[in-house]
Formats: sequence, structure tokens, C-alpha cells
Amino acid sequence: MEDNNGICEHVSRATRVELASLLIDKIGSSTGLAASLGITEMAVRKWMLRLTHPSNANLHKMIEMAFELDATRASEILKEDLSKHQTSFTCMERLKNAFSRSNDGQGSGAKG
Repeated sequence: MEDNNGICEHVSRATRVELASLLIDKIGSSTGLAASLGITEMAVRKWMLRLTHPSNANLHKMIEMAFELDATRASEILKEDLSKHQTSFTCMERLKNAFSRSNDGQGSGAKG
């Protein structure tokens, strides 16, 4: 995968754990995932207990691994999470447009 650092900032904690779970299923163990990432098994276990979550650096590696092992499922997981941002932006645009229409004809509000 080319450069996925740009999306790492936007991937939710829950989705990070979901990707870790996918990888554990595909690799066969949390020990295997930890070894692949160069981290401790305890770190992976803490993710799965939702005590912590994967850093952006680990997420970057996990995304690459997930696309190598199950591109279809990895894509589904990420699309579902990242589409929430699109929905948020769409709602924000609607609010902005509604606000702009309600203020049309009222001037800038400054009296002079």
C-alpha cells in the first residue's frame, strides 16, 4: 500500500481494534500479530481489552498487513469508519447553507 499515513489520523479507536482483531484472526494469534509489528503481546492484549489503542505508526503497519491478508474485509472496515467523516462534513455543509439562507438579506449585522 502506498502512503496511508494520511488516513491514520482519522481512523477511530474502535476501528483500530477491529483491524487488530481481523489480523489476529488471519495470523492466528495475538502473539503473531505482536511479533509482526515488533511490539509486545501485552500491548496487543491491551488493545483488545480497549485499555489502549494502536498508535498511528502501528496502525500504518496494520493497514498494510490487513490489505495483504484480506483486502476486501480491510476495505470494508475502513470505508465504514471513514464514511462517518463524510457524513459529518455533509451535515456541516447543510447547517452552513441553512444558516447562510436564514441570514440572507439581513446584512452583516454591523450598524454604521
